[in-house]
Amino acid sequence: MVLTAVHDRHEVGNHADRRAFSDAQRSAPDILLAAAHTSEADKGTSGAYWKVRTLHTIPVMVGSGANSYTLAERRVIETWTPRDGGTALGWYGVRSMGARPASAADEVAWRRDGSPTTWDIGPLDAPGQPHRLLTLNRSDNGSLTRVHGRSAPFALAEGITLTQSQLHSLPTDPTLLKRRLLTLQKQTDFASGPDQWLFVTAAALVSDMPTPPHVRSAAFRVLAALPSIHSAGGDSVAGRKTVRLTHTPGARGATVDLLMDPASSKLLTKTSYSPKGDVAVVLSSGWTDEAPHVPSAETSASTRP
Repeated sequence: MVLTAVHDRHEVGNHADRRAFSDAQRSAPDILLAAAHTSEADKGTSGAYWKVRTLHTIPVMVGSGANSYTLAERRVIETWTPRDGGTALGWYGVRSMGARPASAADEVAWRRDGSPTTWDIGPLDAPGQPHRLLTLNRSDNGSLTRVHGRSAPFALAEGITLTQSQLHSLPTDPTLLKRRLLTLQKQTDFASGPDQWLFVTAAALVSDMPTPPHVRSAAFRVLAALPSIHSAGGDSVAGRKTVRLTHTPGARGATVDLLMDPASSKLLTKTSYSPKGDVAVVLSSGWTDEAPHVPSAETSASTRP
């Protein structure tokens, strides 16, 4: 009886740990199918703007000769797209979070270069324009710009943009959605194969686009059916255990990771790694009635509702 009692207390005390372990061990298709089911029940939210907040890490070459090295500049970028559509993209906000040596080897070269804390990286846009300065680990004041002239403001993939109306017209059946996405691939020079294309485009539909709930559910099912999607371990976001889902990329394609909360079947972040070394993390996306403003310096991911 003593052994049984101790065993029972152990079971009660570690129930949460066992559940977290069980969630983390679920297969990638299981997690994605659960997310598809959760998306079907999503009623959506109201708001004047579709707001996407992204953290970009961009390699910047500085120095010269033996003291050349790479900085990693971080920028928070926000886009605000009005619900009423039209030809206006809305607003574009950006804040540089400063830069730092990208690796240990770059830090050694930076120290050889005298450990500068500012870098002049040339004109902002074209010769004759003011120069842009990068500062070591220091945020600038940011900016907010009105943007016009794009009738299709949502980028599904390089070379393919969609309007809100086109998003709403996408198939809600996963087989038909897959067929539509593969048809769109023919309009691009994407050369990494159909599975990588489906992963990149379906990941965009479930993360940073105002996709209707049933289309979003179909996109999760397209992802779940891909043979080379797999779990690659997880991180902690706002105290939640997570599972990172990734896809084996083609030779020329960008890599995309989806960070999922397996307990709630919610997508937390999407991270894209380009062949050029740029990294983009979608920190949050959703409808809002907030007035557009300069991005804050916050770089943590939200826990999407």
